[in-house]
Amino acid sequence: MKKTTPLFSVGKLVYPEWGRGALVLWMICCWLTPGPAQERLWLDQATINGKPCRLLLDTGADGYWLFSSAAERLGLGMQEVKPWFGSRKPYRRISKCQVDYGQGPCQTRCFIYELPPFLSDKKLEGDGFVGWPQLGKRIVRFYPPNGKLEFLPQVPPEALGWTKLPLRTRWKSKVSWSWRILALELPQTNGSRGAIIVDTGSDAGVVLNPERWGQWKSAHPNHPSTLTAVFGLSRGVMVREQAWTEAIDLGPLNLTGVVVEGAETWSTGKVAPDDHVAILGLAALKRLDLIVDSRQGLAYVRPRNTPPLAGPHNRLGAVFVPGKTHPDELVAHVVVESPAWQAGVRNGDRLLEVDGQAVSPAPLKAFSMLKAGTKVQLTLKRGSERLKTTAVLREILAPEKDAAGTN
Repeated sequence: MKKTTPLFSVGKLVYPEWGRGALVLWMICCWLTPGPAQERLWLDQATINGKPCRLLLDTGADGYWLFSSAAERLGLGMQEVKPWFGSRKPYRRISKCQVDYGQGPCQTRCFIYELPPFLSDKKLEGDGFVGWPQLGKRIVRFYPPNGKLEFLPQVPPEALGWTKLPLRTRWKSKVSWSWRILALELPQTNGSRGAIIVDTGSDAGVVLNPERWGQWKSAHPNHPSTLTAVFGLSRGVMVREQAWTEAIDLGPLNLTGVVVEGAETWSTGKVAPDDHVAILGLAALKRLDLIVDSRQGLAYVRPRNTPPLAGPHNRLGAVFVPGKTHPDELVAHVVVESPAWQAGVRNGDRLLEVDGQAVSPAPLKAFSMLKAGTKVQLTLKRGSERLKTTAVLREILAPEKDAAGTN
């Protein structure tokens, strides 16, 4: 078996070498362990050229984006455009069309989101997504728990007493373009300002930049963790480590009962600004009340103190993703002392079967859907050896009292 070379380590987790290709549209990503569709932030009554379609709001994106299957279903002609944002492959877009999601029609162009072959035959939750600047100068209230957006005529009086944070309407990354996404200015203890990115296209919790993630891991050396896989448009499949925290301070914001994870070193080094602090995904937004007033450039934020609940997560502690050199194989990435590790699964193992059923070359999300206590039989290949083992899933990302009751 070809030996993989460690690129870097985070806590007890060793990541194999990924390569160093440039990422296109870093904030536009397709999570491979998605939550229920009703928890997404859908734009009601959406149509393209008068035909109904299902579009979600992705505040970490800029522009109108459609999956290629949706563009074909809607009868939209596609054309290739030159490679951009450092990508080596061309992108496609459709000629001008009329998009309407209940706020008035807009003549625009949609870019095509091309999924890789191992995801193209999977059922998609919707037809595409709309970026943050495309909403225009509006007042928006976010309701992630029930997948609702509310457009308000004015900021409610009760929100005026919440924490106020200015919006960062545009910022320049270390490459040559400026992003227009939803980002909040965050006062720092040294008097400077950082940036918190709000990304409703992500199921993540609080995604810390590598420096802060390293600090958090050092302060919690024995904290249970698991893995998740995320797909970036050009970067491909990436693996992230996740953990549960009872509380985390982000300047004036104190979030309780939330998943915390670490961003990749390439993401903040190439795309995000130097003062990027964290990304808040849907799991983090469930712990906040958030109203954004784009007209005045302000966000009104209030942490929720309701009891946290354990959400879907990888209860195996390992992910199997397409290999870099052999994309038709699913390669294991394992957290030490996780259920997978205790069952004998190791980094670099190839997954062949789950409960006697052959697996296709697509990252698996089934371990997020199964309950704690479920026994899963895995058939693996290690070098020329074929192995069978059984792992018992357990709660990993959960409030301390819940996790204690299932270990």
